[in-house]
Formats: sequence, structure tokens, C-alpha cells
Amino acid sequence: MILGIDGALAHHPGGIRHSLFCLTIEILGRPCCLVAEPGGFVGAGLYIHLMQMIGWLMIALFVWLFHGPWLTFKRAVDAEDWPSAGATLNRIRQIIAVNLPLGLLVVVIGGSGRYWG
Repeated sequence: MILGIDGALAHHPGGIRHSLFCLTIEILGRPCCLVAEPGGFVGAGLYIHLMQMIGWLMIALFVWLFHGPWLTFKRAVDAEDWPSAGATLNRIRQIIAVNLPLGLLVVVIGGSGRYWG
């Protein structure tokens, strides 16, 4: 398990799915703590702003992917409408082809950002 938390998650009263959900909310909520502090992101470097902006764009793409093409794909597979499922799967690939490089760009920005000056 990530970060060696498998033991803590296994014994969580809400089960492992609830534990992972709470952990995700905790990790995603951390940037919000910066906004709550006096000054917020004002003192943050440009690379932090870029990573935050790209991250929100990636989240929006994923939400659109899940609630649009993925559900359409799932319904087509359940109905055994293979041509429609194939067309929808192609749309899913296109969205992922945009989202994956954005994620790699965030990694590059995060890794090199402190050297930007």
C-alpha cells in the first residue's frame, strides 16, 4: 500500500474503501490550507500556481470523462452495442491522451520549479 498505511487502513471501522476516500480528501484538501492562511497563494512561486491550475484542469477532464464517455461506454457494453462502445472508447482514449501529458507536465514543473528563480 502507498506510504505504508495498509495496516491503518485495514483496521479502519468504515472499511478500506471509506479509508481510501478519507485519505484522498485529506491529500486533496492540503492545498486548501494554503488559501485559508493569511495571504493564501500570494507568496507562492509561479510553478505552484501552474501546478494548481493544471491540476484543476486534470480534475475537470476526469470528471467529464467519468460522467460522460465512461457511463456511455458502460451502457453500450451492457447492451452489447459493440460499435457504439468502440466509438466511445476512442473518445475516452482522446481525453486520456490529453490528461496524461498534463500529469507529466505537472511532474516536470514540480521537480524543476524551485530552480525557476
